[in-house]
Amino acid sequence: DDVRALNARAMAYRYKGDLVEAVQAYKAVLRCEAEFPNHRTRTCLELPYLIAREELSVEYDFALSLLAEGRDDLVFPMDYFMWHASKALIASARGDRPTARADAWKALKAAQVKTSGFRYHKDVGLVGKEHSVVIAKLRRLAA
Repeated sequence: DDVRALNARAMAYRYKGDLVEAVQAYKAVLRCEAEFPNHRTRTCLELPYLIAREELSVEYDFALSLLAEGRDDLVFPMDYFMWHASKALIASARGDRPTARADAWKALKAAQVKTSGFRYHKDVGLVGKEHSVVIAKLRRLAA
């Protein structure tokens, strides 16, 4: 339950707009997950996505290390979207145009997926309209 409580704390800080505290709370989630590996959240994707989206440049290296660790855990189109979008936004901020463009294109491709592939849950794990601002940024990067 610690993982879920810490994750709720991180989301609360994020919704309040307190990004520094949100990042710290997400890092606490990661520490708890390391201690209890059977209790997993989506923090390994949500934290880098938050860092990239909000341009928290002091955390870029940390975000990229998380993405590298979680590459094999991607399942849903949303996972691929968040992973590639995070990489694209960070690469763009660092002036790496080729990487930004390649990852933006891959993120946009994941955002276009319309069915999960699951028989009874066809819309689980899809990219929703709440990501429209990021999608617009990615379109500019992919052009």
